[in-house]
Amino acid sequence: MRIKTSSCQSGHHLCVYAANAIQKKKGGMAFPLLLAAAIAQSPCVPRYPVDDALLAQYRQNNASIPYPIPQWSVSAVTNFSHLFKNQAAANPDVSGWDVSAGRHFDGMFDGAASFNVPLSSWDVSSATSFSRFLAGATSFNQPIDFDAPNAIFFDSFLEDAISMASPVRISAAFNPQLTFASLLKNATSFNNALDLSPLESAASVSSILEDAVSFNQRLPWQHLNENATTADILAGATAFQWSLGCWPVYPPGAPNQNCSARYPFACVDCSPPSPASSDDRALYLASLIIVLCSASYHFILLKN
Repeated sequence: MRIKTSSCQSGHHLCVYAANAIQKKKGGMAFPLLLAAAIAQSPCVPRYPVDDALLAQYRQNNASIPYPIPQWSVSAVTNFSHLFKNQAAANPDVSGWDVSAGRHFDGMFDGAASFNVPLSSWDVSSATSFSRFLAGATSFNQPIDFDAPNAIFFDSFLEDAISMASPVRISAAFNPQLTFASLLKNATSFNNALDLSPLESAASVSSILEDAVSFNQRLPWQHLNENATTADILAGATAFQWSLGCWPVYPPGAPNQNCSARYPFACVDCSPPSPASSDDRALYLASLIIVLCSASYHFILLKN
């Protein structure tokens, strides 16, 4: 028997049903039992308010929150850092969470080895930091599609996420502190689209794909910050066979750190031509005069 829901009071654990709930009870079934059955079958999902203070207790003392995790109402939470850190068996369905007020997501699933839940529907527009967000989440393999216009820290975002093989798109803040360092370091299964912006403002892109041994995708990155830390962008990415083109991929005054025995195919001589010296210009002018004189001499001989 399915009983239709007429309305749902958000933030409460009771759904309010139409009078048909009473009309349909049979065989002396008690109304509370009928109502409970209706709630179990109803699309009305109760939500339980959870705030920063309650999450802090949950993290620090491993205090239990007596509500199913998918039904936590976290719309007021600003700090999700380390929420499920090192909970190796945790795989909570948080795909429906409203995290729009969240600012800090550092290490939220760091070491959550069983976690593999879609997150791309999240509104992360208020976020500022995602350091080690899914680092060590060794089962995670879901697309990442984040618009985070205020976020600047993405270092080690998916480091050691060895099952990750889905596309990654992150649009972050245009900020001189922006870092994508070690974003997919040791993500050994990753061989998909990688769209990061705005790279031209990033302070560090070092080791983004270090030891990503399966990666062999063209990187459509046109510009890098010439002062960015760029060491080992593709160190150990042994499957990579594309030219990196003329990126400014080395600190000023240092040799191109992409040029090594590990991936010499990535080496491109992008050095600008040196300006001609005064001696070079004098030699060029002298050569030109000689050519002109020779041409004139032959012209006179032919005329006579």
